Formats: sequence, structure tokens, C-alpha cells
Amino acid sequence: MAVATHVSRVAKDYAPFGYSIMETVTASRDCAAGGTTAFYVPVYYADDADVWIESATLWTQTALSSEVTNFWTLSLVSGTSGVSGEAAISDPVGGASEAIAINVLTDMRIPGDPSVASGSTIWLKCLPNHASSAAESFGVIVRLRRKA
Repeated sequence: MAVATHVSRVAKDYAPFGYSIMETVTASRDCAAGGTTAFYVPVYYADDADVWIESATLWTQTALSSEVTNFWTLSLVSGTSGVSGEAAISDPVGGASEAIAINVLTDMRIPGDPSVASGSTIWLKCLPNHASSAAESFGVIVRLRRKA
């Protein structure tokens, strides 16, 4: 049985590449001051199906400065065996040249293929640059679709 052209076009817009179930997930964490060890916040575990990330939005409870020495860099990563085999999903946010205002939603840019394989975990990676990096509270809102 053939499907009408307009129905097929609507289905592709609604469910890109077969990803039909839409979800929005949030995760947050308070990160201690100082150090250079990354904090990982588990955002979503793709246990039974691949997922397609439509958007990711970062939120900070305190302002992130763009100091040359004491700064944070935030990004979305995924991995199948915890954080040891991480793969970047988003471009980094923050860093030495990008300040982020308090309580402002900041879009995270997701270049390339936004799909995450089944069996992988999506993490918000919070990386302080220096022992004097201030304590921060971070959150992320991720809108994704998964295959039915």
C-alpha cells in the first residue's frame, strides 16, 4: 500500500530518521570550587533505543566569568562504558573567552551527527580550569527523540 506524498513528507518532519518518541530531560549539579578534574552529570541513558538530540540548553545558577585563568568549560558528551570512552556531542560552552550570565538559558551548539547509540549515556561534562575556579551550579535541558 502506497502512502500519499504529503503524508510521507509530514512523517519525515515529525519523525526525522525514524525517531518518533519525543522527550525532554533535565539534570543539574552543584560543583565544588577548584581543581582541574571534570564533573560528569548523567543526563540520559539510551538503554533500549538510539536517540536523536534536537537541542540542548545550559543553565547556570551563578554567572560564569570569562577570566583568563579561573573558568569552567561545559559540554555534552556520550559514552558506552561510562565516561572513559567519551565522545563529544556539543561544542564547548564557557571557557576563557565566553562569559555566561546568571539564570540565562544558553543554547549548546550540536555540530555534526546528533544521534547517540543505544547503550550509551549522555553526560554534561563540567570542567574547571584552575584550583581557584569558583563553585558553580549547572543544569542542562535536553530535548531528544528516540526510536519506538
